[in-house]
Amino acid sequence: MEHRREEPSGSVELEKDYILKLYTAGSGVEGEVVMRDLNSPGTGTHLFDVPLQSSEEAAASWAVTALRAIREG
Repeated sequence: MEHRREEPSGSVELEKDYILKLYTAGSGVEGEVVMRDLNSPGTGTHLFDVPLQSSEEAAASWAVTALRAIREG
């Protein structure tokens, strides 16, 4: 998934500083994980994309696992 410029169909707060922006795609959802910029509300740094998943819950679970994997190296 390329970094999207369209409006997300929803979002999920993964952790205090990380949000999953969701986009409807075909028969499921895909998304992008963004780290909030506390100095500029509504903006943030794109970290990585979440591939097509069957539901918002599945996308959030995938994103949390990916964040954990990044931290653990």
